[in-house]
Amino acid sequence: ENSPYLKEFEDLTFYTNLNRIKTWKIPISINISPKTFESSQIFELITKYEELLSNLPVPMVIEITERSLAKNIPRFQKVLKLLKSYDIKVALDDFGTGYSALNYLKDFPIDLVKIDKSFIDLILEDEKTCYITTTIINLAKKFGIETLAEGVELEDQVVLLRKLGVDYIQGFYFAPPLPEKEFEEVLKEQPFVGRI
Repeated sequence: ENSPYLKEFEDLTFYTNLNRIKTWKIPISINISPKTFESSQIFELITKYEELLSNLPVPMVIEITERSLAKNIPRFQKVLKLLKSYDIKVALDDFGTGYSALNYLKDFPIDLVKIDKSFIDLILEDEKTCYITTTIINLAKKFGIETLAEGVELEDQVVLLRKLGVDYIQGFYFAPPLPEKEFEEVLKEQPFVGRI
């Protein structure tokens, strides 16, 4: 975030992943720096790639952190309104580790809550952590928000999370991060089926 190349990097990330979405026809999530949300850069990115955004086969997903939301709520309401006008999905990343204001789920047009790995690591052995995770999943469902469990590494975690009703599961249990060519091979074998 402190790099002088942040603007160029996020521009490249935006452009590259918009084109990957067109080719792969699957949703792709990208992280956007809080600094980008605080400046006019997010508006510049949307305007620059408006044509690509308007012709996607499936939505792009932009991940933001609770920390980002807490900094300037009125500004974020304006930014999120813009994103939603382009059918961009919004994911709240690392949920539970920051301010954890439940008002975010109520007041912002969030599509996906990503439950932080710190909860998943303890979900099998700590009853209170399991209760918190269950509450996040159930509350999100009440608001029509999907949930994703981050950092899943064990089969028992997968079994429990499916039982709790989480919508998506992400982690090394399924695969480590892959080079693009290897991912394309996996995609051929296991086409994406999802709701995002």
